[in-house]
Amino acid sequence: MNLHYLRSIPLATALLAAPVMAHAEADQTIPGFVASCFQYLDKPTELTARLDSVAQRLEGRSAENFLKGRKGRAWLLTNEDKLYGFALFDQGICTMTAISGDPAAIATDFIDFGKMAEERYKVEWQPVTGESGWDEHAYTLFDPDNPTDIYLHMALNNAAHAHIRAIVSVGRIPDNKP
Repeated sequence: MNLHYLRSIPLATALLAAPVMAHAEADQTIPGFVASCFQYLDKPTELTARLDSVAQRLEGRSAENFLKGRKGRAWLLTNEDKLYGFALFDQGICTMTAISGDPAAIATDFIDFGKMAEERYKVEWQPVTGESGWDEHAYTLFDPDNPTDIYLHMALNNAAHAHIRAIVSVGRIPDNKP
């Protein structure tokens, strides 16, 4: 999938080039997600190799914090004073967990990313919901060149001192159903 109006900045110098979207200069949550999970959606071997080279592979209980009972692999990446957890599930879903960040910038960047899809992609927005302090944002990108579409989801914690700020995920869905 090609998107337009994107320029590059790094999440971590060694990680990947990521699109500039961050409205709060220091917040690279969505650009980092786009440069990793989204960019390598159909290339799990490449994403695994990339994360193995720049992040700490997690095992056991540490990995379980990000895998939540599902089979897959997990990593922890430190970028300056920020922590990011990555999980690549065997089902092809990739998540990025931001431990901190600017919730307003993260929400705006997630929405802006969906609006940047090329015209040939239909974007179907889900209504924003809130439960227990978490706002849920989601949309589907209908991919005319693939039998499965792309589903993006974000859970955003708006609490001032949240232990986890955001969990962003992407995966392909069959039959146009999340």
